[in-house]
Amino acid sequence: EYGASPNVEEGIEVCPEGMAIAQDLGLRLAKDSGAVLIVDYGSDHPRAKSLQGIRNHKYVDPLEEPGNTDLSAYVDFSALRNAALSINIGDRKLVNKRVTVTGPIDQGDFLLELGIELRLAMLLAKETDEKKAEDLIMSFKRLVEKEQMGGIYKVMTISNLKKAEIPSGFPPKPKKAHV
Repeated sequence: EYGASPNVEEGIEVCPEGMAIAQDLGLRLAKDSGAVLIVDYGSDHPRAKSLQGIRNHKYVDPLEEPGNTDLSAYVDFSALRNAALSINIGDRKLVNKRVTVTGPIDQGDFLLELGIELRLAMLLAKETDEKKAEDLIMSFKRLVEKEQMGGIYKVMTISNLKKAEIPSGFPPKPKKAHV
């Protein structure tokens, strides 16, 4: 099954170029201000067999009809986070304490936290065409519902914000109850 959590015998897929880019971004953000927002489909752990072929909006064998099949693979957000937070000096690996990584969280949760429901309500209040209103609602559901893009796509930031600051779109950390 494509995208399943890997067994040790199956191995895992890695993307060294993606990890190198995340590490470079972490180093750049450690000295400059700013943030990176990463949105893609994936998981917060390595996967086996996530390489997939897509043609005409359907999954197909990735090697079927080369040139006519789009290739895609799940992002391992844990690998990106670890790379962004690491500094390699020779054979030593140090922690980059000047950056913070928030997420990943589901895209739907991110968009809801940013106020997509209010935006939809504003658009629907102005829309007079019933078909366009239905399209807006269907698009909203596609973006936020767990069974659709809202649960498949993940959102993560790399930033030089202080650890106490949480970037917009991410829910506040739950407060600990005092007993």
